[in-house]
Amino acid sequence: MASTETLTITVPSELAARIRARVDAGAFESESDLFVESLLQADVLDDPTNHPDFERWMREECLPTLERMKAGTEKMYSLAEAREKLSSLGTAKG
Repeated sequence: MASTETLTITVPSELAARIRARVDAGAFESESDLFVESLLQADVLDDPTNHPDFERWMREECLPTLERMKAGTEKMYSLAEAREKLSSLGTAKG
């Protein structure tokens, strides 16, 4: 059997009230369950490639842009070119 440890944490009163409200509403069995699920979700989010928004962005934004670049209908700028263009836009306005 795996060994376990008990941790005690201190949170602001407002956060504690929100946690209790979610447990009281039945969203979680206990405060510990809420923390474990939240920590696991945060761990997954630490790797953006595991996030559905990242996958959507890659599929809907990056891939079509790459395809346009390969077809020659979209131009890619180097960092120096982008800075130059942005600088000239700022100069033109002011």
